[in-house]
Amino acid sequence: MGILPAAWAIFVNPEGNALDVTAEDRVQERVWLFDAKGNYQHWIKGRSAGTSAITDGLWVRLPDNSVFRLEKGYEPGLHLIFVTKEKQPLPPLELHDDIGLGIFLSGDQLVLGKWQSKK
Repeated sequence: MGILPAAWAIFVNPEGNALDVTAEDRVQERVWLFDAKGNYQHWIKGRSAGTSAITDGLWVRLPDNSVFRLEKGYEPGLHLIFVTKEKQPLPPLELHDDIGLGIFLSGDQLVLGKWQSKK
């Protein structure tokens, strides 16, 4: 659960654990979105992976382990896929786009990764 920057929305992840990465576990993941007054607005298949300090949006990890940034007005923005040098997927657990750092899951290990952040 959290409040987006600029307080334009509230988000809730009701199902699962952030470390669930199996396809069976991921199918049930949802992010529920409410406006600043607490009124239901939308749900999105996936899990929150952090708020965007650049755009005041929300990073959402999709079932395919890619992420997109949900912008104000509930519009989809930037879409990214993180991989290792060997092209293995790196599911993001938490992203900090203002400094280009994230916490990712690599097998059963948590890894800190850096990327060139984009607006």
